[in-house]
Amino acid sequence: MSKILHLKQGKTPLAVVIETEDGKRVVIDMDMVLAKSLYVGKELSKEEFKELRTESSELRIRNRLLNFISLRPHSYKEITDYMSFKMELTPEEITKWLDIVKIENPANDQAFAKWYWQSRLSQGKSGSNKIKAELYQKGVSRTVLSELETQLGARNSELNNNQNDYVEKEVAKIFKRYADLPRKKIHEKILRKLLARGFALSETSAIISRYEHTVTEQS
Repeated sequence: MSKILHLKQGKTPLAVVIETEDGKRVVIDMDMVLAKSLYVGKELSKEEFKELRTESSELRIRNRLLNFISLRPHSYKEITDYMSFKMELTPEEITKWLDIVKIENPANDQAFAKWYWQSRLSQGKSGSNKIKAELYQKGVSRTVLSELETQLGARNSELNNNQNDYVEKEVAKIFKRYADLPRKKIHEKILRKLLARGFALSETSAIISRYEHTVTEQS
């Protein structure tokens, strides 16, 4: 038997550290303390203390996982990769914890993809094609991406202000840097850079034409 010597608060408000007279130590949550009627002086059998250790281990897993997914939206693949490679959980444990914290695919991917898409668009330095490719690499299916495009009207939308500013600055920068080159070569350099950033040909061509028209009027 192990007699409880101390019950004290852990690093988080609901965590409780249990120490016994024979030097054993375990961290559980307050709900478990109340459910098991734990108190200083109570004696625990070997089986009871083993059960506390098991529940303590599960508490650490739950807290670490909830902390990770609370930082920002994540794709289903990001979460399962984190559980597999960072937390080193087995496939069976991953399935168990996905169910416990109510993570579903594709519902989770839909929320993540919408957040990621809007976040990247607001930064202005990437076009829709690049953002789609990034989301696909993060495990979001083409079906979810297609539904998101329809929902956001991304196929037919114009560049937002941040994207427009970025593209205009890049166009102006390349025109000035390579002013001695033939106009066709300058166009190729601009298109190569902006297409690599995921902007559509129609979007970049329109801004190139507008820039050239403005320069012609000013000269």
